[in-house]
Amino acid sequence: MRYEGLILTQFFVITNKLTSAVCRPIASLAAACPTLVDLNLRFNNIDAEGAKIFAEFLRTNRTVTKLALSGNEGIGDEGAIALADVRSFVQFVVEYVV
Repeated sequence: MRYEGLILTQFFVITNKLTSAVCRPIASLAAACPTLVDLNLRFNNIDAEGAKIFAEFLRTNRTVTKLALSGNEGIGDEGAIALADVRSFVQFVVEYVV
């Protein structure tokens, strides 16, 4: 995906019933926006697979410093562990509270 000239610092999609099916396109959008620092996807329907997609994205991304996923109850232990694993070597804030 190419988003020529897009300057985006915050991306908020809250309470929209997003599922993990849209996590990879959102991660692609975020990867294409070198100015993006805040990715807020609270209170959607993202599950462990979606959390793993964002963990994979965060391993190589160095601009996003905040990922908010609170209210996505399907993330569970498996998704939280994937995010915690990446957090051990990348400095960013993950908001994950169920």
